[in-house]
Amino acid sequence: MKEKAGGGGRMDEEVKRRQERLRRQKIRERQVKRMRLRLAGMGILLLAVIAAILSLSIHRKRVKAEEAAAKAKEEQMEKEREEQLALEEENTLRIVAVGDNIMHDQILEEARQGDNSWDFNFLYTHMKDEIQKADLAAVNQETIFIGDEDEVGGYPDFGSPFAVGDALVSTGFRVVEHASNHAYDRGKQGILDTAGFWKKNYPQVSVLGIHDEEGDSSIRVAEVKNFKVAMLNYTYGVNGDTLSKDTCLLDILEREKVAAKVKEAGEMGDLVVFFLHAGTEYSDEPDESVQEWVKFLGEQGVDIIIGTHPHVLQGYEMRKEGDGHEMLVYYSLGNFASLQKDIKGLLGGMARITVKKDPASGKVWIEDYGLTPLVMHYDEPRKAMGVYKLEDYTEELAKEHGIHGETDDEFTVKSLKKMAGVQ
Repeated sequence: MKEKAGGGGRMDEEVKRRQERLRRQKIRERQVKRMRLRLAGMGILLLAVIAAILSLSIHRKRVKAEEAAAKAKEEQMEKEREEQLALEEENTLRIVAVGDNIMHDQILEEARQGDNSWDFNFLYTHMKDEIQKADLAAVNQETIFIGDEDEVGGYPDFGSPFAVGDALVSTGFRVVEHASNHAYDRGKQGILDTAGFWKKNYPQVSVLGIHDEEGDSSIRVAEVKNFKVAMLNYTYGVNGDTLSKDTCLLDILEREKVAAKVKEAGEMGDLVVFFLHAGTEYSDEPDESVQEWVKFLGEQGVDIIIGTHPHVLQGYEMRKEGDGHEMLVYYSLGNFASLQKDIKGLLGGMARITVKKDPASGKVWIEDYGLTPLVMHYDEPRKAMGVYKLEDYTEELAKEHGIHGETDDEFTVKSLKKMAGVQ
């Protein structure tokens, strides 16, 4: 009986051991399961992280690609805008023109340097920036140049030193008109000296109206940007002596010749500018002869007329001829630099003209035009001299003007603006 009791105890212990093994096995299985679940979760998390990283990377690449595409598009648009602006600029021509540049005796005295050289730059200091902004700037050089500087002199038989030309070029002028009533003041030699000076020193300047040899063309063509500007300059005549056999040296108004030259100019350029030196001096309105010439030139196809000689400002207008052709006319720009002793002679003008061209068709038209009033300043002893835009001229300068010693008439900025028709 004791043996049976002992056997039963061993069986119980075996059962307990099996149960313990099962319990531990289940615990291990649960642990393994939990570990697997943990690993699976970590795997999923890792995959999610990887997926997020990949997604972020893809997003960043897409954003960068979009930014690059946007930048490239913007750069292309900017390039196209720049090209369009460059094309537009190449087909936009800004022309300015001023009136009579007259070297009176006291200007010559002021320009004379201690070493017996000449310097006329002081006359144009306040105009230089404005002149240099233009694509093409023209001036009427009323007085002829002479090589013998011992013979330099002013009114009535003008002979100016070459340094005047140097100053004009330094200021920015690229078109110089020489066909005036004073062109023959020093005879044939004066014209030859002047033409020779320009040809030798500034061949890039378009010199109009005079020639150093027979057969030289009256037409000058300035090629600026996408434009060919054909230009002519004629005077009604000269003072005193007739030209006789030297007529080939100076362009003088004669209808048949002018008509032929204007036609030729129209074939050479896409814009014809005619510088007309004629009219009645000190008259506020164009005289009958000028009006006849303007009508005639319009009929020949001239696009722009720039008038000089009257020494005072006259009006300007856009005319339409019978065939529908439009022509811009400045009847007189008055004086540029001078020492006139009357107020009207001190008030000049700068023509401002904007011309456009259609590069596809080649059509050219005047887009805009106007006039900037100018005033020639000199003080009482005629030492401080120079041309100003009227808008830059001050009442203080007006009070110091030497004109007060010549006239009792009002000379103020206000009176000048009224005279010029400026509000």
